[in-house]
Amino acid sequence: MDAPNFSDVRSALLERITSNLGVHDKAKEVMSDVSTLFEIVGDINMKEDEVFRKADIPHVIDFKSGFGSNEKGNMLRLLTVGRAYRIWDHRTKLMLLVRQDENNNYLKVLLRSKLWEVHTGANTYKKIEEITGADVQSIREGVIDWRADLSPEFYNYLKSQPTDLTAYLAW
Repeated sequence: MDAPNFSDVRSALLERITSNLGVHDKAKEVMSDVSTLFEIVGDINMKEDEVFRKADIPHVIDFKSGFGSNEKGNMLRLLTVGRAYRIWDHRTKLMLLVRQDENNNYLKVLLRSKLWEVHTGANTYKKIEEITGADVQSIREGVIDWRADLSPEFYNYLKSQPTDLTAYLAW
């Protein structure tokens, strides 16, 4: 299935608000404020996530490498996109699959929101297997050995960077 266009979500929400306002004497002012809020939010790209139906329930998966100190924008986007999906279809199941186990407060904010079902580290691969039937974890463990697969020179180059890039080899 295709992800919805945010313009469709915005239109559905505007219709609900207009309907709920009815002939309220401040309806025009409220709708003007709502339009201003939509301008602040801007257009949300909902096409980048994996979207599918399972038992006629929409599922959305967003994959992330990890949540570091520069992930505030990502967190805010995920909260906004998640709410937009719920407006589109309140049954939508939202899953965030994060490769790293070590994450920071931005991921904890997402966990506390209870909007997204969050899986990290090895649990991410268990969730992928549950959804697809493919045991990616075993394949990953049995086939990939980055330290042995990369030349010592390249591995040392990654390790010697100001931010140790070998952390990205832990899948």
